[in-house]
Amino acid sequence: MPDVNDSQFKIRKVKSAMSVNAVKKPIFVGELVVYMDTPEEARVIEIDCRYELNTTANSCTCCTYRFGSRRDPKFQCRHMAAVRKVMNGEVTVESE
Repeated sequence: MPDVNDSQFKIRKVKSAMSVNAVKKPIFVGELVVYMDTPEEARVIEIDCRYELNTTANSCTCCTYRFGSRRDPKFQCRHMAAVRKVMNGEVTVESE
C-alpha cells in the first residue's frame, strides 16, 4: 500500500477524480471548451465552435502545434495547455 504522502499516489487520486467528474462534460478554459473523452484524450473546441481538435497532454491536431513542434520539440499549444489544466484539476466542471 503506498504511503498517503507519496506524490505519485496523490497524482493517481486526482486523475481518478477527474475521470469520474469530467469525462464527457464541457469544461470551459478561457476561450476554449474541453470535452474529456477519456482521462487521457479530449476534444477541444474554440468557444465560437469553428474547430474541434483531438488533443492530449502531449499532442494536438491544430496547425499551430504541427508547425511549432517541428521547430521546438517541447512546444505546447494553448489546446494542450487547456487539457493539462483539466487533467491536473486546475479547472473543473462548473456546478449546475
